Amino acid sequence: MPQNAVSNAFKAINKISKGVQSNGLMALHRHRMFEWKPSAVVVISPCPSSSLFAVAREDGSLELWDMEQTACIQTANGKNVEISSLAWAHDNVDGNWRTFASYLDGTVAEVAWISSSVKYVVDSYAGVVWGMASMPLEHVKPGYSHPIAAACDDGSLRLLGVEGGEPGVTLERVITRLEGRLLSVSWMPDGQRLVTAGTAGTIHVVDYVSGREALRISAAPSSASLAASFCIWKVLSLPDGTIVSGDSDGATQFFESRYGTLQHRAVQHKGAVLALAASLDGTTVFSSGVDSRVAIFKQTGGDAAHVRAAAFAASNAAAGAQTDAAAAAAAAAAA
Repeated sequence: MPQNAVSNAFKAINKISKGVQSNGLMALHRHRMFEWKPSAVVVISPCPSSSLFAVAREDGSLELWDMEQTACIQTANGKNVEISSLAWAHDNVDGNWRTFASYLDGTVAEVAWISSSVKYVVDSYAGVVWGMASMPLEHVKPGYSHPIAAACDDGSLRLLGVEGGEPGVTLERVITRLEGRLLSVSWMPDGQRLVTAGTAGTIHVVDYVSGREALRISAAPSSASLAASFCIWKVLSLPDGTIVSGDSDGATQFFESRYGTLQHRAVQHKGAVLALAASLDGTTVFSSGVDSRVAIFKQTGGDAAHVRAAAFAASNAAAGAQTDAAAAAAAAAAA
């Protein structure tokens, strides 16, 4: 044992000896030590019409949080496989919102919060589902299943359906197939079109009924030398139709959705932008990435091209590691 350790031990013994009371009793403090191994947050998905949000961790576990209480109210044991995306769907029979998770093994499952487990696992038959997005509830036809769009590893954009009163999710059809891996998908505000992007570095606007591509936007990197590895990690559609993208170049770009015109390009990150979120009215956009920073874009005036950007560095690396969580939570708080 090192000499300083022995010295510290004797000091502790002397301190205890001084604490012996005249009646011969000694005050003791007992405690247990354990090795804390936290698991990183990889996805956060807020419920569209409540203060709840689902959290997925790197070890496959899930948590249900209430923003009003700022507390975890339920947990669920996952498949011990990392989760790639989360989505919520409305059950038109009982009126409840249900949570669905996609995994890196290419499966999609429903989260059963009551039993703290995941159930009704189905194969996507398209590799990893990198992104899921539920159709805005106001566009879901009464009595019909709630559609969920899925951006898949094989380049396909698939439509999943959640039937009211029926467990799990069903694979309805392939909307279209595009080049490269699709990493993200978002519904346009009209509920009829989808915006998706991936490793090809191209943004696609697709009609979800016919599968026809209505618009294609090329989001080139800042340097030609980066073209080979350039990809778009995240896309987001705002209520006014503006399309926002976050890419591997560290740029957050804003496009209008009629002609695909670039309105604004901001490089507020030193690495890839992995997460995007927005306030309910779409006037505030949050982006986050691998550089432990969250950037806030605020629309000023009536022109979406006039964007004020500010970046805030995380206080420590651990806070910045939760990139998707930071952006989503910030957007939910702003809403």
